[in-house]
Amino acid sequence: MITRKSDSDLLSMRADKLMLFRISGDKDSLGKILDVNFETAFQLQYEKHELIGANVKKLLPSIFAIRHDEWIVHSYANMSFPKLNRVTQGFIQNKSGFFVFINLIVKLVPNLKEGVNFIGASHINKRMSGYVRLMEEASHTKKGLCVFLCDEAGRVIGISEATGKYFGVSGREFSAKSEVMIQSLLPMITDKEFEAQAKSKEGHICNVNAQEIGKQIGDTDRSDDGNGNEVGPKQPYRKQKRRMGRNQLLCWIKVIDELQGEATGLPCCMRIVVVLPISSRIRAGSMH
Repeated sequence: MITRKSDSDLLSMRADKLMLFRISGDKDSLGKILDVNFETAFQLQYEKHELIGANVKKLLPSIFAIRHDEWIVHSYANMSFPKLNRVTQGFIQNKSGFFVFINLIVKLVPNLKEGVNFIGASHINKRMSGYVRLMEEASHTKKGLCVFLCDEAGRVIGISEATGKYFGVSGREFSAKSEVMIQSLLPMITDKEFEAQAKSKEGHICNVNAQEIGKQIGDTDRSDDGNGNEVGPKQPYRKQKRRMGRNQLLCWIKVIDELQGEATGLPCCMRIVVVLPISSRIRAGSMH
């Protein structure tokens, strides 16, 4: 998506942590996953056979997936692939229904037997390094960031695993909720002054209602193990209060509007909202 790292930054990491995949670029099988390495399946919580033969669109945010093929066809027609041969960053969905942030590089390779292939190498970037500038003191972000992916209207179309863990909801439970609006979870985001500050490099620090967010994106009636198997009802939210923190929780909020496909004439925008619970001892001045 946004290019902010060099090839060496991606490829210098440990080889056994690199996710590799091969995608068909052929007209008749566009987007078909031809092969993945073990690490790709492991990190995305799949078996290899569950990915091979499927379309790569199943791993993409829905608003990008519906235009993915059109973007590729347009690139072929104009012989222009602006996202190839450089490190980009974006989100893919794991089997549990959560979106993970990755650094990715894709190259186009002709294949005599299978036509054109796209070869990709990527790794998970839990801190979204190089994309979001976080407070250096926020060491607990090693466990990941609370992230909400939204369409242009503000409908939340995906969440990160850290969001699910913090607010007590599985990715599958969230996926079953069709109309969760970011404006309802974070009412302050409708204020133009707040929005402008949240989009700035520094982001915005304010209190959010953690209990209310948990109620809106969670499900008090059931839970599952991430594979669709019900494992019993959740605890009432009053019993989750200790884990979720105070009702009013001090958070750092960053808003990013990610535009894709502008070069094709078929652009669409995804709003990325990062919510980072912080300690009151961390000052706004410590952000970069």
